[in-house]
Amino acid sequence: MAANPLRSEAAAFHWVLGTLVVAAVIVAASWISTWLGVVVTLALAGLAAWRLLAGLRRRQKQPRTQERAKVEDTPDP
Repeated sequence: MAANPLRSEAAAFHWVLGTLVVAAVIVAASWISTWLGVVVTLALAGLAAWRLLAGLRRRQKQPRTQERAKVEDTPDP
C-alpha cells in the first residue's frame, strides 16, 4: 500500500485550494479564447508534472536507516 502524499489536513486543504485556483485559471483562459485555454492547460500540466517529479526525487534522496533509538532509562532484564 502506498503512503499518503498528503501528510496532514492542512496539506489536503492546500491541495484542494490549489486545484480550484488552477481550474479557475483554465476556465478564465478558455473563456477568453479556446486556444489560450489549451495552452494554459498544457503549461499548468507541465508545471504540475515537473513539481511532482522534483518532489519524488527529493524524497528518494533521503537515506533510510533501520537504527533504533537508544533508551537510557530502560532497565536491563
